[in-house]
Amino acid sequence: MSTQDIESRLLGIKQQLKRLSGLDQDCSLFGAERWKYNFRRFSEEEVNGIEKQYNISLPQEFRAFLLEIGFGAADSYGANVEGLPHYYQDDEDEYPMSEGTIDIAEIGCGIEFMLVINGVHRGEVWVTQSYREPQPWSSSYLNWYEDWLAKSLESLEVPQNPPKG
Repeated sequence: MSTQDIESRLLGIKQQLKRLSGLDQDCSLFGAERWKYNFRRFSEEEVNGIEKQYNISLPQEFRAFLLEIGFGAADSYGANVEGLPHYYQDDEDEYPMSEGTIDIAEIGCGIEFMLVINGVHRGEVWVTQSYREPQPWSSSYLNWYEDWLAKSLESLEVPQNPPKG
């Protein structure tokens, strides 16, 4: 995907987030009370430092999201707005798929979303559920985030023509 395409999608996400926060001023959406539509935006130097510290290269969409919007929750209890979540590189992990991933959301009941940062699935979002092997969820970070935004907006918006009863 081109940088211009990513920038265009990020602009759309920013607009949708603004609309969502306006519709959800009481933070009733799942997890919103915790993160209150606040994001921790990263500088280029911080992102470079993270990549150097962990000897990784973040997927292009996620990297751009950190720089333009920041790190914050989607449908989540546990997105860490103070910094990136744990980067898994444990050789003794029960499920090798979690190696080379970053937790991007935890929604309770042992369900976590992970961004794959290396290998053939690089850039994909996978889900893991309580001691089950991780499964693919979305083909990219921006697709995952846009899907969450669309569902969230749909759940909060009043239908234009409510059914007559």
